[in-house]
Amino acid sequence: MSTALPGQTVLNSDGSVTLPLRKAVSVEIRDRFMRKRLTRFEELRFQPLRDADIGAVVRLARAGDGDGASLLAIASMLRLDRKSATALVATLDRADESDCVEIGNYQIAQAARIGGMSEEDIEAAKQAGTETNP
Repeated sequence: MSTALPGQTVLNSDGSVTLPLRKAVSVEIRDRFMRKRLTRFEELRFQPLRDADIGAVVRLARAGDGDGASLLAIASMLRLDRKSATALVATLDRADESDCVEIGNYQIAQAARIGGMSEEDIEAAKQAGTETNP
């Protein structure tokens, strides 16, 4: 399982990763006040996973909920709620969706390197990241 970034991605100085999408998508997203708005995405910016997010992803993966863990990881990295992340991933083409998984695995590996995750937790989180199927 690769922990490298896809070729067209940009690693930003703050540790986030920008993925230019092959095909722009428009998705209805809820803002922090739970108002819906149509948002157009030409690129996605994946923030590093927080400790609490990693723990939640690992717990879901260990409980056998790979799809839930994947969506939680993507939602957490994009700083979206799970419903919005599900809608976004559902509109991406397969190549962009695959790149999201690779970026997720990269961010998990980076968090593990910095945060001292166990090998078992890393593998559980990475396995969850390969099972996106919203």
